[in-house]
Amino acid sequence: MDVNTKGTTILPRWKYLNEKGTPEHIEKVLALLTPEFRAEIQSGIMQNKWYPLDYLIQLVRAVDQVLGKGDLALLRDMAHYSADYALNSVYKVFFKIGSPEFIIKKASRVFSQYYSMGQLAVSQFGPKQIRIDLEGFIVPPPEFCLSVQWWIEKTMLLTGCKEVMVEHIYCRAKHDDKCVFGLRWR
Repeated sequence: MDVNTKGTTILPRWKYLNEKGTPEHIEKVLALLTPEFRAEIQSGIMQNKWYPLDYLIQLVRAVDQVLGKGDLALLRDMAHYSADYALNSVYKVFFKIGSPEFIIKKASRVFSQYYSMGQLAVSQFGPKQIRIDLEGFIVPPPEFCLSVQWWIEKTMLLTGCKEVMVEHIYCRAKHDDKCVFGLRWR
């Protein structure tokens, strides 16, 4: 079964490239995309339109290759940028009234607004410690898991948490039943 993602996940990464890169970088990234995806980008990504998850993966891989070292380390910065983009607009009010636990639980509820498959299950397992299970999802590519991990980290930093640590404890790509992220903060 194919997984789709909303344009709202692709747009911040495209904006990241346009902000951090040069016109030459943008051309190099476009050259690395499939012709179908390149055509979609050039006609304009729509926030509420569903696109293949592969488009998001293609884009982060290409940006990492062109602006980074091709080792996926740049995904942290891209995910942080994406979280800033998404959370400092529509969801900004929640950061003023909600605890870190409330924010993460709210984020788990909106996951299905961004992806056509899967859900995040959040459980607290200690003071300032949360477990996030990605259930009912395909075997994700590493770029997806890293993006989720670093997006969670930035979300927690936006709540004012210090010393945020997000670990990818279990992964479907490593033959585990589901992806599980452990989250701790001070």
